[in-house]
Amino acid sequence: LLHRRLPPRSASLSKANLFFMNYKFILFFLFALGASFAHAAPPIISYAGKVSVDGQPYTGTGLFKFAILNAENNATLWSNDGTSVNGSQPSASAGISVNGGLYSILLGNNAISGMGSIDPTIFHQHNDTRLRIWFSDGQGFEQLNLD
Repeated sequence: LLHRRLPPRSASLSKANLFFMNYKFILFFLFALGASFAHAAPPIISYAGKVSVDGQPYTGTGLFKFAILNAENNATLWSNDGTSVNGSQPSASAGISVNGGLYSILLGNNAISGMGSIDPTIFHQHNDTRLRIWFSDGQGFEQLNLD
């Protein structure tokens, strides 16, 4: 094996080289920061509620459907599976554990089966929105009161 001996490097960097290296790092940091904002995760909305069946707090796995509507309740801006039109019931549901009538879910968390991401622009374009919810205990879906 041949070993090439490299010329010795200077142990210190000149001020100009150090400035240039720092400048490149700052540019890279700003670019990475900008890219992270450009690819920010869609919003996830924590929602909690209470549901009862025949006047009694429900316990078990409930099936829920969600839609975000405009202020006039005549246009669907988002639904859990993307199928709701003009405030209609979405096709797919999300199963949620309900205990003593209480449940919570992260709307827009596409890690949940039956849940799609929320486009953040709907809140920029509509400053007054409503959440419509449908529930089923396995005996058919019913729209919950008050959007």
